[in-house]
Amino acid sequence: MNEDSERQLSARLIQLRRDLDTLSLKEYRTNFDRDQHAWEVYKRAHCQYTATGMTEPASGIQSTVCNVLENHKRLDTLKNEPAFP
Repeated sequence: MNEDSERQLSARLIQLRRDLDTLSLKEYRTNFDRDQHAWEVYKRAHCQYTATGMTEPASGIQSTVCNVLENHKRLDTLKNEPAFP
């Protein structure tokens, strides 16, 4: 499940970046990449936070579930991007 969410997100990011490059929106692409990086930092910190104080295997399971949920939230956010023709 985790690998599938990572694969889906990766494929969507590749397509979105290709669309932005096709539209020649360099400034938008630069800001999108910055935003994506910030989201990745958030996801790592958030999922680490949710598993704080847990012992294995619970912390590993919690981190995985968090990662899957956050990936799907991000996929939903990116569904209609870019938001212009």
